[in-house]
Amino acid sequence: MLCRILALYCTLQCASALVVKSEEQKCPFTEIATLSSPMYTSHVNRLVGNFNTLGCRMFVHKLDRDIKFRGRKKDENKFQGNGVKISTVLEHISSLPSNSTFLWMDATVILPDEHFPSFEMLELLSDNDIVVAGESGKKKVNIGVLLMKNTVATQEFFRRVLSMVNEGHWDQGVASCLLNKKTKYKCKGISRFRDINYRFFPASIVDVEGIFSSSECRHKIAKMQGLLSPPSIIKLVGIKSPRDDCIHYFDKLNLKKGQTQLNR
Repeated sequence: MLCRILALYCTLQCASALVVKSEEQKCPFTEIATLSSPMYTSHVNRLVGNFNTLGCRMFVHKLDRDIKFRGRKKDENKFQGNGVKISTVLEHISSLPSNSTFLWMDATVILPDEHFPSFEMLELLSDNDIVVAGESGKKKVNIGVLLMKNTVATQEFFRRVLSMVNEGHWDQGVASCLLNKKTKYKCKGISRFRDINYRFFPASIVDVEGIFSSSECRHKIAKMQGLLSPPSIIKLVGIKSPRDDCIHYFDKLNLKKGQTQLNR
């Protein structure tokens, strides 16, 4: 009889532990997604693994080949007229239930902090449709990291961005104009979209760093690693070759760190 009682107790304890674990691993976001071309496959796989540990699934929209850009005039952005990202964001969020929370991250982000502030991020979204990353002390909009609710205003915002991109405009430039934020991009013919409520991520959660050389990359990563609480997400911008090398350098450092911990 005592054995049966003990067996029942153990069964209940195990079931309780599974429920607690399930609740702890429940993803606070409805969905997370990115867009990846072949050159970012290994890095994006690491991002997917990071979110798996949080109980979240990162959906990867895959491109068959890396995007090739034609020559541009000196004052033009190479992404002008390229609507792949915006159409992907719009298609994805439109498929979700109303008021769902959707986190978008470019493949060119790194996650330097083991703590990912999911619930703090959701609080930023409480009275807003979109939360965006900021450059130059929040003077400029960066759409490399976006947290949004699936609202009528959010969908209309991205429809307007996509419409202008299809006419040959630059997605981030258009987004800045629609949000009435400072930008070097000419906003002629692009009116402020007043129906959207938005705010910036604090720099403690999302930081935007320009990478223009390998030495700059190593310096900034060393500086970041010396912080007690580095930003949770860093969106890398700058010159493509050193920026991409910086991503691979960061991944190698993390891989070595993981192997060192396993060997202890």
